[in-house]
Amino acid sequence: MVLSHGLWLQEFGADPSIVGRRVFMDGEPTTVIGVMPEGFYFPTPDMRAWTLLNMDPDDRGYQGNGWLVLTGRVAPRRIRRAGRGRLGGSGDRSR
Repeated sequence: MVLSHGLWLQEFGADPSIVGRRVFMDGEPTTVIGVMPEGFYFPTPDMRAWTLLNMDPDDRGYQGNGWLVLTGRVAPRRIRRAGRGRLGGSGDRSR
């Protein structure tokens, strides 16, 4: 899980050792893998934590429905085509 800066301050006392520790979210254990910088929000300011979205890659029922938007960054000097190949191309609108 990735914590928002606010959640990290309020619930974990700004403890820098939280990264790598297991915590419980909705009763389920998860590992904190990072803390976002102050002022960062996505998609709205009230979002306080991000977790993995476990999807079955063989289930094509969700493709083309427009409910999931992927956001990412490409390292400097990377060719855009390399990133597209990893996404599989369906619904790809990278520019």
